[in-house]
Amino acid sequence: MSEPTVNIEEFLRGEGFDSDEALHEARVVLERHKLTNARKQAFVAAKLPRARALLASSLLRACDGCRPQAPAGRPVWVADGRRRVAVGPQHCEICSGSNNRRAAARCIDALRRRGIQHLLVVGGTPVQQHDLKGLLADATVEVRFVDGTQASHSTKQAELNKRWAELVVVWAPTPLRHSVSDKYTEDPYAGLKVVSVPRRGIEALCDEVVRALR
Repeated sequence: MSEPTVNIEEFLRGEGFDSDEALHEARVVLERHKLTNARKQAFVAAKLPRARALLASSLLRACDGCRPQAPAGRPVWVADGRRRVAVGPQHCEICSGSNNRRAAARCIDALRRRGIQHLLVVGGTPVQQHDLKGLLADATVEVRFVDGTQASHSTKQAELNKRWAELVVVWAPTPLRHSVSDKYTEDPYAGLKVVSVPRRGIEALCDEVVRALR
C-alpha cells in the first residue's frame, strides 16, 4: 500500500506562504534540504513534520507593514538568519493582521536601535497599559506606567521616574491630569527625550515613538 501524499503548493499555502515570492522561497528551502525536487508536485505525508520545522527555521512570514524595505535585488534577513518573505497580514508571524501588533513591532525595533531599555509611559487607562505591556513583553525594554488620574503625584516621585527613564511618553488624550503631566513636560532633564502622543490608541503611541526616534 502506497504512502499518502500531499500536494506541495497546497501544503505551503496552508502554512501561510500565500504570495508568489513566499511560495518560491519556501519551495527553495524544501528542495535545498532534499525533501523534494523541481520536478515534483507532491511528497509523502511523512515528510510534513520535517518540512514545517525547516520552513520555521529558514523563513519568517511578514506582511508589507512589518517587512522592512531592502535595497533592490537584495533579500531581507532577520537577526536569527531567517529570510523575511512577503505574505498577507492574516499570515504574518509578527502582527497576525493586528494594527497594534504591527505598530508595537516597529516601536520595539526603534527602541532597540537606539539602545533604549527604560520606557516610562505617563497616562493611559488600565486596559491600555495592560495591552501595551503585553505587546512590548518580548522587547529588551522595561516599561513603567504613571497613573495620570492620581490627585497627588509628588514632584519627588516624578524626579525619580525621570532619572530612571531613558524615554518618557506622555499619553495626552487619555485620562491625565495636568498636575501629573506637567511634572514630565516642564523642565525635562538634559538628554531625556519626552514624547507627547496626540491620539488615544496604542498604534498612535507606538507610531509617535518611532517618529521621535528617527
